[in-house]
Amino acid sequence: MKTIIRTISTFACTLLALSATLKAEEKRVVLTFDDSCKSHATFVAPLLKKNGFSATFYITEGFGFKKNKDLYMTWEEIKQLHDMGFEIGNHTKGHMNMRKLPEEKVITEIDYIDAQCVNHGIPKPVTFAYPGYAYSTPFSPCSVRPFRVFHVLGEKANS
Repeated sequence: MKTIIRTISTFACTLLALSATLKAEEKRVVLTFDDSCKSHATFVAPLLKKNGFSATFYITEGFGFKKNKDLYMTWEEIKQLHDMGFEIGNHTKGHMNMRKLPEEKVITEIDYIDAQCVNHGIPKPVTFAYPGYAYSTPFSPCSVRPFRVFHVLGEKANS
C-alpha cells in the first residue's frame, strides 16, 4: 500500500508541476483510475479536488470489493466521488477477461454496474473501461448501448 501511495503522490506532484507551467486553455489531461481502490476515495480524489483536477473513476466489484473494505471503496464512497464532481465509469461487475465471455455475459457484467450506480444515486455511466487490457472482444459493448468513450490502455506485455 505504501508503494501505491508513493506512486500516486509522485504522479500527483508531476501533474501539479506540469499544471503550473501551462495556460488554462492548454490543460488537457485525462485522468482515469480503475478498480475501485479505497485510496482513490481517501487520497486521490481529495488531492485532485484540492488542485482543481477532474477525473473518471472506473468502478468494478471484482477482486475483493465486497469483502475487503480496507482496500476497496464502498458504494457510499463511490457516491461521494460523484458528489464531488468526478465522473463514475463502468469497469464491469467482476473485472473478467472480456475476450473469453459470451455476449450475454458481457451484457450482464456491464448492466450490473449500471444498475448499481443508479441504485446508489449515481447516473448510469457514459464511459466504459475494458478490464485487464482485454479490449479485442468478438462483440462490442457498444451494441449494449452507445458509450461515449471506451478506455483502452493497450495490450499487456506477454499476454
